[in-house]
Amino acid sequence: MENTSFKEVVEASRSVQMAQPEFIRIPRPKERDPVFGQSRAFWYKAEANGHICFKRFRMSGQRNGITVIPVSEAREMFQILIEAGGGN
Repeated sequence: MENTSFKEVVEASRSVQMAQPEFIRIPRPKERDPVFGQSRAFWYKAEANGHICFKRFRMSGQRNGITVIPVSEAREMFQILIEAGGGN
């Protein structure tokens, strides 16, 4: 498992020249998201700690839905963590 700092994650996401999505899906178990490279566990811990708020969508009458991460909120979260000294 590669150790990357929050600062490197934010800079890497900014350096991509393609259009960025507004939302990304929660990665599947043992996979990482395509924008920030973070694990499913990382995102659920960030939500549990109140750093980010997921959006959940479910069609009426359905049991299952999808969970997405707002990319703009994720960038803000990383920026706050960097400024707080968490991004070595």
